[in-house]
Amino acid sequence: MVLLASGGHCILAIVEDIDKFYRLGETQDIAPGEAFDKSARELKLHKHPLVENMVGGAAIEYLAREGYEKRYQLITPKYSAKMRDCSFSFGGMLSQIRRVIEKDGLYSESSNVDEQKLKDFSACIQSSIVRHIETRVHRAILFCDAIQKPQWKRRLVLSGGVASNLYLRQRINDLCTHYGVELFCPPVEFCTDNGVMIAW
Repeated sequence: MVLLASGGHCILAIVEDIDKFYRLGETQDIAPGEAFDKSARELKLHKHPLVENMVGGAAIEYLAREGYEKRYQLITPKYSAKMRDCSFSFGGMLSQIRRVIEKDGLYSESSNVDEQKLKDFSACIQSSIVRHIETRVHRAILFCDAIQKPQWKRRLVLSGGVASNLYLRQRINDLCTHYGVELFCPPVEFCTDNGVMIAW
């Protein structure tokens, strides 16, 4: 099984060969990397002295380390009776993120911004995006176990730029450990270099 999570894609698939795969689910709107980057842009993190030289996803991950994710709450997509696959949707979360930023004035360029609130909301954003990905991977594992697809070897490759997020790696690793699935991740430094990651 492969999870490709990047700024342009979010795909879960069972790979049989280099050019043959069975798609379990994909994003129905925007990709997780785009959700991270647009959230960082809305927060104006490029003007924050601690993370001004980081890309959006990395900036949110950095601030989230000292944040309390439960201070805020975002509604993540639920399973639908009409859509029983492993599809993703991040567009609704991004709309909620924009509303919270506007309501609480969470702009890092503002002189009176509450730094702890900024960190807490960064943690909430990260947790919500990762939790949504985690639930779909969980569903995919259960599905593959249920149908006993012969190509399912109880191995998962986590790839794409979003795979550099250490919180995502830990959550997926915990999930895989629970279900006896072997997890493979490119080294973090390879995740943001498409050529090197493909070669890996």
